[in-house]
Amino acid sequence: MNHLKLLPLAGTISCIIAIFCIFITALVKGLGDITNGPAQNLKDYVPVLYVTASAIFLLYTLFWNQGYTTFTEHEALQQRFEKEGYQNVDGHHDNDGDPNHNKGPSLTQVKYGGQNKKIRNADRFVGNLQEQMIPFLISMYAYSTYVNARSAAQIGWAWLFFRSYYPFTFTRFPLLFASTLPAYGCVWFMLLRAVYAATTTT
Repeated sequence: MNHLKLLPLAGTISCIIAIFCIFITALVKGLGDITNGPAQNLKDYVPVLYVTASAIFLLYTLFWNQGYTTFTEHEALQQRFEKEGYQNVDGHHDNDGDPNHNKGPSLTQVKYGGQNKKIRNADRFVGNLQEQMIPFLISMYAYSTYVNARSAAQIGWAWLFFRSYYPFTFTRFPLLFASTLPAYGCVWFMLLRAVYAATTTT
């Protein structure tokens, strides 16, 4: 089973490396010749595009982590089955006499059919980022268009940083707020400033 974990593990590492490379590229390229104000042409959106690409790679990092977590948990349950007999996807003994319980849980059962805490957390990491990316991207591009393309990228990188350690704070309430609240603040600031600028532009 170990070899099955290599693909999602390699995918996770590759996405993290991609984010790092994009960030270095953004630092080297800087903010270019964009004006300190609303984007005037497509070139002005390039720094924001770096943030967008990194956000997508962060999402795929969590996608790969889902697979890695599933393979890891399935392997652990199979090993426990070999030592202790049938256990359900939560790792608890099930002595109901079902003949199907003469074998360990399948990969499908582990991934889709149970309440395994680690898998549930990995799924939540993905779901939460998907939910947050929509308002974030809309707010960042609106801010670039109506307020300041230069600072939109800077705020975008800040948002990405706050979101990056969400999985490490998820089960450590109230430390979780150290990730979510600053990220919310980035979105709210960009959105409200963009709406204000759009409604006051003559």
